[in-house]
Parts: sequence; structure tokens; C-alpha cells
Amino acid sequence: MSPIKRFGRGRRRDLGGPTLNESRAIIAYGVVAVVIWLSFATYMRHYFRFPSGVNHPEIPDFFERPEDAMPLPRTLDPSQFENKDLREAYMIARDLPALLAQQPCYCRANHFPSLLHCFSDLAGSRCDVCVEEAKTAAKLYTQGESVGKIRQAIIRIYGRNVAIDKPPSN
Repeated sequence: MSPIKRFGRGRRRDLGGPTLNESRAIIAYGVVAVVIWLSFATYMRHYFRFPSGVNHPEIPDFFERPEDAMPLPRTLDPSQFENKDLREAYMIARDLPALLAQQPCYCRANHFPSLLHCFSDLAGSRCDVCVEEAKTAAKLYTQGESVGKIRQAIIRIYGRNVAIDKPPSN
């Protein structure tokens, strides 16, 4: 069979298609691009989950259940901080990770999926909001409040003027 011919202006000419090596290279680049895209999508889905489903622009994301946040991030060692408040906040994060994973973080500096994630690096040490939220959550927890009530309190205290009793209008 001869190559594809095209007629035009009364002449026949060959349409130059890619060579076999060029075709292989194009397919290889396509496969690599798909693998990179799938890897990135999997990474983003696993590490940047924002499952709270709260459809309100003023309420940061949080995890509804601690199981949804698994694996919980490791927090920094509290003993490395000289400041009493920082040490206390990192101790709370170490001792009550499931509680903090279910709380939104209002500092919004790092767009973490929960308050717990602020204490997985030095972000929490640079933010008074993170520290105060952790201390508030722990205080309410020791008073016997439920995770939901603690979340509502955090939203009221740190969210300022956010209506949480009704869903936002779309």
C-alpha cells in the first residue's frame, strides 16, 4: 500500500506523517504526562483533603471525623519551645490530635485543612490565633464539651460575625 496521497492542483503529493521514532516519542511523552498528572492528582487528594463540606466562605475547612484526617500529622516536640504558651499549645496538639483535627483554623495563613496541621511545623509558633484556638479547644474539652460544641465556640469566638446556625444562601 502506498502512502496517503492528496490531490490538489492536478498533482499528487505525499503527506509527510511522523516517522516511527517520532510516533514512539510522542506516545512516550503522552504516557509520562498522564503518569505525572495522575501522581499529582493522587498527592493532592491524599494530602490536601478538605472534607468538612461546609459551604460557607467564612468557615475554614476541618475534618468532621478524626478517621477522615488519618494519618494524623506528627506535631513538633513541645519541649523545644521556651515560651510557655507555645509549649502548652504544642502539648495540646500532641495530646489531643483528634480534637484539633476537627477544628477549623482561623489564621488561614497556610490554608491547612485543620487546626492540628498548624502544629505539624513552626506555623503554630508564629501565630497567636492558632495558639489561642488550641488552648480554647482544650479548655472546653476538659470541661466536657463535645467536639461539635467546641467547634461552634471556636467559630463564634474566632470567626467573628459568622452565622453557623443556618447554611449560607447560594
